[in-house]
Amino acid sequence: MKILLLAPGISIHSQRFLQMLLDAGYAITLVDTHNPIPEGAERYSFILYPDAFGLGRLGLRTLNQVVVPRIMAWQLHRIWQHVRPDIVHVHWVDKRAYASAIAGLHPLVLTCWGSDINNLFSPEWEDVSHKEKIIYAIQVAEHVIADSSEILNRCNNLAGKIVNSSLNYFGVDMEKFKPQSLNELHAYKKSLNIPSHARVILSTRALRPLMGHHRILDAFSQIARHPSFLDTILVFMRYLPFQDSYEAQLKKRIQELQLDDRVIWIDASPNESMPLLYGVSDVVVNFPERDGFPVTFFEVAACRRPFVTCELPAYADVIHGDECWLVPPANVERLAQRIMDCLSASASESLRRLDMAYSNVKSKGEQKICFAQMEAVYGALLRN
Repeated sequence: MKILLLAPGISIHSQRFLQMLLDAGYAITLVDTHNPIPEGAERYSFILYPDAFGLGRLGLRTLNQVVVPRIMAWQLHRIWQHVRPDIVHVHWVDKRAYASAIAGLHPLVLTCWGSDINNLFSPEWEDVSHKEKIIYAIQVAEHVIADSSEILNRCNNLAGKIVNSSLNYFGVDMEKFKPQSLNELHAYKKSLNIPSHARVILSTRALRPLMGHHRILDAFSQIARHPSFLDTILVFMRYLPFQDSYEAQLKKRIQELQLDDRVIWIDASPNESMPLLYGVSDVVVNFPERDGFPVTFFEVAACRRPFVTCELPAYADVIHGDECWLVPPANVERLAQRIMDCLSASASESLRRLDMAYSNVKSKGEQKICFAQMEAVYGALLRN
């Protein structure tokens, strides 16, 4: 089977999905501005995403809203004719999804990642033209995939009809994401310059305001001064896409709080190192304003580490409160308390939650299960 994949090549989510497709024996053509795989890979080719002959860089409103999308669609249609794929799959529903839709690329599968749909329902969202384009793409797509029922319901709301859709997670490779040996963890913790006695609070989501790292920092400022938690440190990871301005804001706030010696910054870790990063963490914290379902939860659960998260509608399909420590959204004081509750929990209480979280990922988030569901979608589209 040949797949024409339009996805942000710089994202680990795209890279993981691309590798799964290749491992399963599919022939893949990736269309993007970034090629994540070295040339010469078997059954793989890369095509640079078209730029409408550079007209979009002129900054003219009419060109960008009307002419450029049509030229992009024409260029994508030519790529589609050349590749002759069995499936066209767009990850992250944006202007590429719209261009694919008006280009008549089919069968067209869209995978929503969360913010691409949720942002359209934000009170601050003002780009009506973009919203209309996303609506059209959802309306004409043969299948829409998302990792939460909330996002699928919002797709139905946007389209004004019940779209052909399915709930599917990115999933996690449980042969790779698992508890690591104590010797490996000790060496990894040392490589990060984290004192061996320190308890680690880890925040890993994309470094942008929507993910709520500033609230995690404010909660940590309360924890760090508590007599029982003077050995705790906070670790921020520069996970793509990240915003330099947001990192600067966080660092300024760290100085104001006089926490320079209690906050550590690390660059984005390769996927194979993430089980070690989770392993040296005493609690992983997730606190966004809006979200799809974070694969972070499955990764942490597979590694059998504690998890504190806000309680969002997008999580309701999987997380019910017994698997982790839940917090009302945007409530910094409650977040601080739940992190301390997690760090102070008895061995039996921690084990009970870890067991439930592991059972969850085993039944709903194992990569083999999720990928088989994706293949079933492809198979159904080819039979129709």
